[in-house]
Amino acid sequence: MPRFMPPSDFRARRRVLLKSDFALACGPEQLLSDKIDKATWNHIVTLPDDVAVRTTNHLGSPEQDFRYCTLDAAFREWELLFSSAPKIRPDLTAGGPT
Repeated sequence: MPRFMPPSDFRARRRVLLKSDFALACGPEQLLSDKIDKATWNHIVTLPDDVAVRTTNHLGSPEQDFRYCTLDAAFREWELLFSSAPKIRPDLTAGGPT
């Protein structure tokens, strides 16, 4: 049975992105209107959360953390390089003009 992580562990809380974090965010942010039930939510998030926590439990030393910091730095560089790239035209991704 899953258990909650101690509140002292920074990985115990979730964060959500702000509207400004998205490339295309038009109009006001949608308010909560039809939240799924707790059991369904737990089934969706428990396995990926568990994998992320177990993967990072023993990687805090500089030698171990180097691999993950390098991957994170590469991702951030990729994101920076392509954030200003031209966007794909919708008519090309939807099978061409109709």
